[in-house]
Amino acid sequence: GKTNSLSIEDEAIFVRNLLNYVYKVENGTAKRVEVKIGATNLPYTQISSPELKEGDRIVVKGVFGLEDGDKVEENTVIK
Repeated sequence: GKTNSLSIEDEAIFVRNLLNYVYKVENGTAKRVEVKIGATNLPYTQISSPELKEGDRIVVKGVFGLEDGDKVEENTVIK
């Protein structure tokens, strides 16, 4: 069967204290959101979280050193 799921570039997922997170952009700031990861199909990984939905803006580049509540500047580049 088929299921619908969210997937994200692998580099957007980071691990802290053995939990997986991504940063969601809300009103120009980064919000750390815990995610569960699933299947990987490089360079994408399946994620799930009650706090995420299709269309949410997620930080992909520059995650290293970013903290919850930091201001972020969106730079959308479509490849």
